Amino acid sequence: MKNTRHSARFYGLVLLLFVCLGISCYFIDNPRPASVTSGIPSSYQPPTDSQIIEDLLESPLKVFFLEILTLLIIFGIIAGLLIDFKFVVEVVKAKTLGFSEKFPGFPVNLSTFLKVSLLMGFFYLAFKFVQIYLNYFFPSRVLSIAITFNGLFEIASIICIVSFFGERNIFSGRVSINLFTSALRTYIGILPILLGVLLLNILIFRFFKIEPEYMQPVKIIFQEKSLFNVALLLLEGAIFAPLFEELFFRGLFYGLLRNRFSIGFSALASGLFFSLLHQNAFAFLPIFILGLSFAFLYERTKNIFVPILLHAFHNSFILVLIFIIKPW
Repeated sequence: MKNTRHSARFYGLVLLLFVCLGISCYFIDNPRPASVTSGIPSSYQPPTDSQIIEDLLESPLKVFFLEILTLLIIFGIIAGLLIDFKFVVEVVKAKTLGFSEKFPGFPVNLSTFLKVSLLMGFFYLAFKFVQIYLNYFFPSRVLSIAITFNGLFEIASIICIVSFFGERNIFSGRVSINLFTSALRTYIGILPILLGVLLLNILIFRFFKIEPEYMQPVKIIFQEKSLFNVALLLLEGAIFAPLFEELFFRGLFYGLLRNRFSIGFSALASGLFFSLLHQNAFAFLPIFILGLSFAFLYERTKNIFVPILLHAFHNSFILVLIFIIKPW
């Protein structure tokens, strides 16, 4: 009983600090223009398709890299269709998707999920609070500060999740070459679906005459001329973001739903939540498909490392592609 009271007081104090930091961040950040706090000028417009093509034609090295990537994508689509066909045949023969009824991940209850989420929210506002003050003293380093503190928040959240559930419970599966090949094979398998959904998105946006908006990391890479900041973003997007997002969305949120609901509902709900939090209409469907793939892969392999690796593959591929085609 005494421990319960101490626990309630501790989380009550965290909640109070959470609210105070949120209010402080709002009032401090509100008078400043969005361009100062985000690191991206509000008037900034990403390069048009014609500008990108014109820049590419002026650089034989970029054309060479894109030709290699194009060939890899074509081979990837062909291989992906073959992998998908083989998977469908196996499912039809076995009459099952190969999932166990018991959830293979670490146990998550609502109380623990709320505690971890509350602490993560506190970390976010605490880092945001310090970041805003640093922006005043180092206005020329706004973007570097933003990327660094975003990475620090992800690292703090990873440590928080691992501390609550234990390293052995979360990373119970073994790391082997088979994990890498499984993640790569799955990514190749969903590549045709992702490209098909992307094409469908383009057609829908053009039909309704809606100009697609670039995601924030894409804007930063296109706008930023500093190799240091771009390298920071590549590091954060390829390593810390996949690790944090998979531990939270698949490990915690999907695990919370999966302990109470079916695989299908849990995958759909976690994929929807995952896609909505990225706050980009154009990327909504592709990210949703990725979220579903990560959840099903987690179920099949019973190892959180596999969706983490798949997520890292995807982020790395997209970021490197943008890095190559960006005008310097």
